[in-house]
Amino acid sequence: MEKIFLPDKDKVVLILNKTQSSDGLIKQAEVLAEATRHNGAMQGFRQLKFQLAPEQQALVREYAMIGKRFTGLEHLNAEARYIQAQEVSLPQVSFMESLNSSVTANNIAIDGFSSAFYYINGTFTFPSGGKTLSGSTVFVTRGNMLINANTRFPGRVALISHKGMITINKNCRFDNALLMAQSGVYLKEGCSFTGCIIAPSIVIEGRGHFTPSAAVAEPFISAITLTNS
Repeated sequence: MEKIFLPDKDKVVLILNKTQSSDGLIKQAEVLAEATRHNGAMQGFRQLKFQLAPEQQALVREYAMIGKRFTGLEHLNAEARYIQAQEVSLPQVSFMESLNSSVTANNIAIDGFSSAFYYINGTFTFPSGGKTLSGSTVFVTRGNMLINANTRFPGRVALISHKGMITINKNCRFDNALLMAQSGVYLKEGCSFTGCIIAPSIVIEGRGHFTPSAAVAEPFISAITLTNS
């Protein structure tokens, strides 16, 4: 649509684009404003929303782990709850490939996640050295994801390996997290986890503490500013 902005009577073209993944779990909306008198200068914002399927939402409120195969259940704390599922499905995160990000581990160590959504078309290793990685995010990798020892995620995060597995080294802490991996999740000893892990195979090596959280069932939402001026 075209609108006239006062007092300068600049003509601006407003564009709304809405798309979603084939399963309807990831939705994207863009609002763009293009100024016709300023060489096509454009500004706007993009919002992304990710949520679990209704049946998974119900489960993650009650269980800290959902999987087909479990190894190391003897290491779970008494309060930990898990459920065995016949099938474990992931959202159609390939929809996010267009976001293909160049973010590095060093970027995240310095700036945190800034409530952004990321898609890494490959593998990713999070910073070493016992970093606290602040902020909330939906962080997707096509390949494997490695989380180094003593890393802490205090924010609300969804970490998803689209085609690979997630390996979590010793003494990591997740305060409000959703982890999903196509090939499996491997946790070493000493981890403290609040949230839910969803994967066909979940391996627990050594003692850890796992607590479900209803908060991870709520949608994850990100909004970023777009400009070419």
